[in-house]
Amino acid sequence: MMFGVRADPRHSSANAGTARRKGKATKRGVVLLAVSGAALGTMLAAVGPTWASSVPAGASNEVAVYMDGQTYRMVVNHVNLNPSDGEVDAARPFYVAVFPVNPDGRTNLGALTLPSGYRPQCNPCFHPGLAFQLVYHDHILSGAPGFGSDGTAQQQQGTRHPIAVMFDPAFIQQQNFRPLTTIAEVRAAERAGELLPINAGAANPFELPQPVVVTVQLVPLSR
Repeated sequence: MMFGVRADPRHSSANAGTARRKGKATKRGVVLLAVSGAALGTMLAAVGPTWASSVPAGASNEVAVYMDGQTYRMVVNHVNLNPSDGEVDAARPFYVAVFPVNPDGRTNLGALTLPSGYRPQCNPCFHPGLAFQLVYHDHILSGAPGFGSDGTAQQQQGTRHPIAVMFDPAFIQQQNFRPLTTIAEVRAAERAGELLPINAGAANPFELPQPVVVTVQLVPLSR
């Protein structure tokens, strides 16, 4: 997966004249990069919307997700790169909340821990086609199409329409940071300024819908 973003320079860290906190590696793997306004602007502007049509051999198509405040496992079974308007409208939203901690697109950082102690669900996840700058992220959904891991699993699949959002670096470095685990919390974060406007000129500049539909199966972690 790769998400294109359209930066709004009025909201950049460079205009605020601040640089984000810089952390260092420890035995617990606590690593934070300094995210300056210039680096973040480059990160926002340089990534284009490119998706892989299938998951290559050896790549995982299973990820952890937050759904209505609980954690589940999501299996991605198919990616439709050319959905019709009707298919997009019929698919439920699937938010990908990006942590802007890797503006240089490094692949050797390993697992990251935020000052609050939180670690992203994808920490990192090198999904097929995903820009390296975006490999640290969470997934937020609502309303599962069904559960199961037996012979009826085919009946318990559903389509999702990915929408990218990106945390403000200052927000994720707070000691009391908590992840967004519901759609309502995503909307509240938009209103509170805890997300960056990555779709300048859109009706909702904090959300960037992706031109794909994915077919997924959601399974409780206990199964």
